[in-house]
Amino acid sequence: MLYTACFREAEKYPGEKWSIARSQGRHHYKPLKILWPTWDMVQGIKQKQISEVEYTRRYYAILDRIDLQRLKNFVEAIQERDIVLLCHEAEGQFCHRRLVVQYLMEKLGLNSELVEVH
Repeated sequence: MLYTACFREAEKYPGEKWSIARSQGRHHYKPLKILWPTWDMVQGIKQKQISEVEYTRRYYAILDRIDLQRLKNFVEAIQERDIVLLCHEAEGQFCHRRLVVQYLMEKLGLNSELVEVH
């Protein structure tokens, strides 16, 4: 099962905790750097210098550059064990962890029944 959550809610979910945020603040989870947005994207969306549409376009471009086999391995891991993708944004806010899930469902056929997005 793949869960997504903000750092504050991480312990509510079972499984391995992985940070996909460029900075973790006081949190110390395993970093999954291949899913990090660029620092310019992080600052741009926070400062409203780029739109959610532009952020999504740029983030998908990052995901498109990841070796497909690595992503397939990640999807296979989700089927075998619980994994929690973490970042700063609270539930309901625009967030790249949701984009990861959307991308994996669209590009690799991740089964939505294996996903719980928060």
